[in-house]
This record gives sequence, structure tokens and C-alpha cells, in this order.
Amino acid sequence: MISTPDKLDLAQTPTPFYPLERLTAHLGGPRIWIKRDDLTGAATSGNKIRKLEFLLADALAQGCDTIITSGGVQSNHCRAVALLGAQLGLKVHLLLRSDSEPKTVGNLLLDHLAGATISHYSIKNLNASTACLSSGAIITSNRAAKPTQYLPAVAMALVSGVILMLLKSLPMTFPVIT
Repeated sequence: MISTPDKLDLAQTPTPFYPLERLTAHLGGPRIWIKRDDLTGAATSGNKIRKLEFLLADALAQGCDTIITSGGVQSNHCRAVALLGAQLGLKVHLLLRSDSEPKTVGNLLLDHLAGATISHYSIKNLNASTACLSSGAIITSNRAAKPTQYLPAVAMALVSGVILMLLKSLPMTFPVIT
């Protein structure tokens, strides 16, 4: 039996399958379906939440109280981490790429509203910062904090658990939703 890693139930699942009748007809078959992962929860970014269910479960199991991640200034991944971190009572520190002072709108506004600590770096400096994080050199002003980081490349080890869970959740026959 294949085991899967622990996960949190944060997404609104299962998400439905919809037939794409017009595309199927246009292509002359086979029947094409789409899985609506955009319906897992609007604030937490559709498919982003699936990997975070595993990554945040792992962080909590390790006793971490701070999540550090990086991305663009309007990153959907960072927004999802900020919102879920707030929901779970975790501190979140976002390292955001921006070569100019960004306006606090969109995802950046949501990051602030979720209470994330935000540091802005130029692309050049962010690459150096993420290299330090990847090597384990995490510096925090709160010595009692137990941080963890989930940079997109680091997360792939647990993402295989997401794939296994998705395969287990697939129905043998697809319902037709009209």
C-alpha cells in the first residue's frame, strides 16, 4: 500500500468535473473534461491550496511557528501562504521581488491585511536571499521563533503526496453536470 503524507483539510473539496462539450465537438472528440480547482476556495488560490495542505501540515508537525516564502510582489502563492498562515495562527514572512516601491493593492494588500511581515528585494538581492534560505541560514529577530521556509523548488518533495491524493479522489466515472 502506498502511504501519503499528513495533510490539513483547508480546501473546499471535492471540486467538480465539467464536460467541455463545445471543445470536444470542435476537436471531433475524444470527450474532454475539466476539473474546477478554481472552486477550492477563492481567497486561497485554487490549486495552490492543494500543495499547502501538505506543506503546512508538515510545518505544524515540526512545531514551526513561522513560514518564510518568496515570490513576486503580486504572487498568488504568497497570498495563499499569508492567508492560510493567519488562519492557522502561524507567523508569515514574505520575501517579495520588486525593483520599485510597489503600490499596496491586489495580493500585496491582502498580504498586509493577513498580517504577514513583508520584505521587498530587487530581483538580484532576492536571489541572494533565497540562496541563504535554501542553505538553512535563516535569521529571525525573535530567537524563540522556530521558522521553516517553503520556497517553490523546496516544496516538490511533498507535492507527490498531492498527486497521490488526487489520484485516489478521482471517480471511476465522471458525472455529467449541465
